[in-house]
Amino acid sequence: MKAVIINQFGGPEHLILRELPTPVPGEGEVLLEVASVGVNFADTMIRSGTAGVPMMDDLIIGSEAAGTVVALGSGVDPAILGKRAFAAPFAVGRITGAYATHLALPATGIFFLPHDIAFDQAVALGLSGIVALELSRLVPLEGRTVLVHSAAGGVGHLLAQLVAMRSPGRLIGSVGDARKADLLNALGVHSVVCTQEDWVGDLLAFTNGTPPDVIFDAIGGAVSQLGLSSLSPGGHFVAYGGASGEYAALSKEDMPSFVMSGKSLLGYSLVPLLGHKDATRYLRDDLEALFSYVTQGALRPHVGHHFPLNEAAEAHRLIESRRSSGKIILLPEVGQNGMSV
Repeated sequence: MKAVIINQFGGPEHLILRELPTPVPGEGEVLLEVASVGVNFADTMIRSGTAGVPMMDDLIIGSEAAGTVVALGSGVDPAILGKRAFAAPFAVGRITGAYATHLALPATGIFFLPHDIAFDQAVALGLSGIVALELSRLVPLEGRTVLVHSAAGGVGHLLAQLVAMRSPGRLIGSVGDARKADLLNALGVHSVVCTQEDWVGDLLAFTNGTPPDVIFDAIGGAVSQLGLSSLSPGGHFVAYGGASGEYAALSKEDMPSFVMSGKSLLGYSLVPLLGHKDATRYLRDDLEALFSYVTQGALRPHVGHHFPLNEAAEAHRLIESRRSSGKIILLPEVGQNGMSV
């Protein structure tokens, strides 16, 4: 099989396309012939060495894929053979292995696709959709003024749509590039602000001076500091990432007024759910809900960019530049001679 591997931490240039033995599924495992691979910001952290994942020889990047089950290990239901599935290594304690033409993993880590969900849609919905769905359930949204940062990104564009389903009073999305505004308007976002400009001033202009009641933030740093200071009394700030390299934080001096205003700062990560004894059931329920929303036409996963597997480095450069919109997908049908990505 072909796989994108690293043998040392660093920049995108360390991603290498290699020919490796196709894995043989062991007991309780399946082998997936991969059609689509999701690229997530967490993949860049693993590659750079900031995610805490130990280095090993020929470490294959990637935490989600979709394709067809082509081989079974012992003890696996034969009816699974030939099924279309979303593969989630993260559901079985792995966060690597998906940037490849084939992926072996426990059968408990695959989720079968409805006939009307394409491989690209499954990957666009997978990890990003589960995070977005869980975020949308954390705090009350009905009638509230809600700001979704990075609203054109892989998680953000799904979160914005899921928030819209909850009947917010006003839904505002932020982008790092004003050219992404058209995508958000098409997805039901009421107003768009650009974090490269006076986004707080623009937001207050859109809301006639009403500060946001809920902020979903995966940027951190200066953007988070502005958001925390502009949150309405009784509001909720939900931090679920730190793309800037810093996470949302309150200073000791700001804490008293923050608390006395009844505001809350919530941190969210998928990790606690993955550690739950019923994690597979929860993930399956979330994916089924997401697939149903798509089938009903209520949710539109947007694939912004496709790259062949041997251009994984370009995919990483794009997601790190924050110029991407929607989901970035790798296609394993490479057909290229060069080995260095």
